[in-house]
Amino acid sequence: MRELRDITKRGIDSAKGIINSRAKKGTKLWVSNKPEIKKALRKLQKSKIEFFTEGYKSAKEGAQGKIGRERNEPKVKKIIGDFLRSIKGFINAGQNSVKEGVQGMIDRVAYNPGKLNQLQKLIRYQGGYYRELNRSKRAADCLMLGGESLAVLIISRHIPEYIQSAYEAAYPNVSAEMGLQEKLSELKGDQLLGLVSGIKGKLFEQQYAEYLNSGSLPDGYSAVLAESANQPGWDLRIEGPNSETVEILQAKATDSVGYVVGALEKNPSIDVVTTEEVYGHLVMSGVSEGIINSGISNASLESSLDSAVEASNIDMNFSPPWFTLALIAFTTYKDESLTLYQKARSAGDRSGKAYLSFLVGGALGAVTNTWWLGVVGTVASRYVADEGKR
Repeated sequence: MRELRDITKRGIDSAKGIINSRAKKGTKLWVSNKPEIKKALRKLQKSKIEFFTEGYKSAKEGAQGKIGRERNEPKVKKIIGDFLRSIKGFINAGQNSVKEGVQGMIDRVAYNPGKLNQLQKLIRYQGGYYRELNRSKRAADCLMLGGESLAVLIISRHIPEYIQSAYEAAYPNVSAEMGLQEKLSELKGDQLLGLVSGIKGKLFEQQYAEYLNSGSLPDGYSAVLAESANQPGWDLRIEGPNSETVEILQAKATDSVGYVVGALEKNPSIDVVTTEEVYGHLVMSGVSEGIINSGISNASLESSLDSAVEASNIDMNFSPPWFTLALIAFTTYKDESLTLYQKARSAGDRSGKAYLSFLVGGALGAVTNTWWLGVVGTVASRYVADEGKR
């Protein structure tokens, strides 16, 4: 404490001496042109620093000396630690306050209202420029997404012409009023199975007749389908050179051996043309008389019809729009106004929105089972994605 008083006294005496000496001469204290004043102030500042430094040390040593005998007690240690941390926090807060104050003054001088207005105008200009860029890119993305969505939905709903022909031949009256896609979408359960079975039978007849007329019959002979879809007893007939009926045949597109055997027993004078699977089973069972192998498998017929049934319904497709993503990558790469980092950011942003919009359109098409709503949903969601960001 004695040292603390000495330091304080020296600082005050020094300041008084300087002030009295200058006052006697009748001069003013101008820091800018009096070296003596500057020197005196530096001494005063140094004395002040020593005052607080030595005071802090003396207080710390005094506290430590006073409770030295109790230093091993946890409570006393906690009090000392809290005190030291408080002093440290006070000093750090003061330093940060000074730094923030200085930075604030610098910012106020550097960024006057005029400069702030200029920065605001620049930001508004950049925002408008960004929106224009987004608008042009958005238009390209919407166009490509709409085209790809349309192509995917149309391809997924495409039913081959030969299945359409089989449907029209098997159900001439129904097909005149309703297309195959609509009919498949309308029916469920056993009704759907019945429709598919009828188309399968007629498709089998058409394919076998085509096979015979492709060079499997002698010259002048041809295979002709029955004119009625419900022709009793037979399904195809072989005509001779003079259009005479040479032979009539039953066509059974099935994987059931019993069904073919029953048809043969019902009309033993009419040979039965059947699938590869059934013919193989019958031959292995020792029954081959009156049975003809068509060379057409039941599995291939069912696969074709399964695809047609699937095409009648729009399913959710999680595959990305690859062509659109490729276009985005190419156009972004060719944009010379962007840095590599900006290109990566732009491509990622556009690709994410494109995939999301493609999923939204696909979901809308699947829920409504309407292909054109899927296309509209894809394009609209991509457009709205940028509008919401704006």
